[in-house]
Amino acid sequence: MIQYIKAAEQIIEKYCETMEVPVEILLRRSKNNKGRYGTRCSRVYKTISLSFMRQCLGYYLYKNLPLTTTQIGQMIGYSDHSSVVLYSKIVEDHFQIKDPYFIPYYDKLVEVATPLMKDVEFDRNDIWKVRYQRSVDKRVGKLLAV
Repeated sequence: MIQYIKAAEQIIEKYCETMEVPVEILLRRSKNNKGRYGTRCSRVYKTISLSFMRQCLGYYLYKNLPLTTTQIGQMIGYSDHSSVVLYSKIVEDHFQIKDPYFIPYYDKLVEVATPLMKDVEFDRNDIWKVRYQRSVDKRVGKLLAV
């Protein structure tokens, strides 16, 4: 599991370096209107959308590494796992409508992350196939035992 966390950290660092955004800025919380740090994340650095960067990272890491949504959320500056789940659905919507503002962020992430992922063999869809097959095998075993 540690190798996956290190891979995720490398991807985040390399992506931030490529986008010319310090990692600290990506992970920073924004201040609310009373000057206190809230649970909201910063949204823009110079002209770069930090929200899009976080969405890309959350989606990519969730789909390509066996990390929990809680782990991913903490790594990219979200307060909890629900943000990763929500924004993963939003990223899929961006793909569906071919959002011209969002797609370049994701393409850049894939370009940066692909060389770093060459040693990582994981497909989240395989986990669901295995779990489904196990549950089917259990049901069939119970039916045959009767």
